Amino acid sequence: MKNILISVVVTAIVAGGAGYWLGNSHGQSMATAQRAQRFGQATGTGTANRSAFGGAVTGDVISVDATGFTVNMQTGGSRIVIVPASATIMKSTAGALSDVSVGTHVTVIGSANSDGSVTAQSVQIRPVMPSPSVTPQ
Repeated sequence: MKNILISVVVTAIVAGGAGYWLGNSHGQSMATAQRAQRFGQATGTGTANRSAFGGAVTGDVISVDATGFTVNMQTGGSRIVIVPASATIMKSTAGALSDVSVGTHVTVIGSANSDGSVTAQSVQIRPVMPSPSVTPQ
C-alpha cells in the first residue's frame, strides 16, 4: 500500500511539472505570435506585412494635407498616411486631423496599401520620449 501511495505521488508531481512546462511554453509562443500580429511584424515573406496591422507607423509628421499626413519613420524612410473620416484619432482627449501638424509624434495603426501608403484606422498623438542613454560597462 505504501509503494502504491509513493508511486501515485511521484506520478502526480511528474505530470504536474510536465503540464506546467507545456503550458508555459505554449503561452510564450502565443504571446510572441500575438505581439507580431499586433505590431505588424512579418512572420514570413511576401505580403505577410500587409495584414490587418501591417500598416503600423511610428515617427514624426513631416507634412500634412486635407486627407492625411506623411511620417518620417523611426526605422528610416517616410510613409504617407491616409486618414479617412472613420479613423480614430486619439490623444489625452479626443483629437482630429487638425491636431496633427509638422513635428507631431504619432503612432498609426492601419492597413498597408499596394503603393506603400497606409490607410489609418487609428492615429495616436504621442509626446516624444527621450531615448534612454546606455553606458557600456
